[in-house]
Amino acid sequence: MPSCPLDDETSAAHPHADTLQEVWSEQSDEGGEWQLGGHAYDFDGMGDPARESADQEPGENFSRPEDWVVLAQWVGVPMGILYWTINRRDLEVRRFDRVVVQMYANP
Repeated sequence: MPSCPLDDETSAAHPHADTLQEVWSEQSDEGGEWQLGGHAYDFDGMGDPARESADQEPGENFSRPEDWVVLAQWVGVPMGILYWTINRRDLEVRRFDRVVVQMYANP
């Protein structure tokens, strides 16, 4: 997260983490507020972004709204919030390549 200092072990394991922190910090208001897991903040009554991530069309990507959870959310852009959501099955098997990212903004 932008405002969290990196320890030596994390820096060694993730050599680009410092750069990523800098980029995120430049895009935000003082680093913003992060939440990992839990329930999404319902910004302006927009609803649950996890449930909105479901693909209810018949086919290979079909999923039910209740199959999705919030992985993280970030309130750090002016008048907006970013959500990362993931299907529970994908989370169990660590398929982070299938995470859905949504942004809600109220300009």
